[in-house]
Amino acid sequence: MKFTVREGFVVHDRKVVDIGGKSQVQESSYYEGQDVDFDDTTALQHLHKLEPADKKADAFLAARHPVVTAPVSGAVIDYALLAQAIVAAQAMSAASADKAA
Repeated sequence: MKFTVREGFVVHDRKVVDIGGKSQVQESSYYEGQDVDFDDTTALQHLHKLEPADKKADAFLAARHPVVTAPVSGAVIDYALLAQAIVAAQAMSAASADKAA
């Protein structure tokens, strides 16, 4: 998935790669405005520092941050409905976390 590093952030990423039959730790730094291509696990670790740059990244982000609409100004708040929306959002978040683990 393709992302862009958000303004004001730096992403420091470490991964183990196989070089000549030996495992080596590879460290990379990505700076604001720079485009990166991360897998699900790496993107999840740095999600708050990234902006989606393709459709797959948009879907990945949407699955972890469900949209909750604000009530219309002057409207009466239905607290039971609000509680149901919060519980549903938490369930979606927990399900996404379980998939990532």
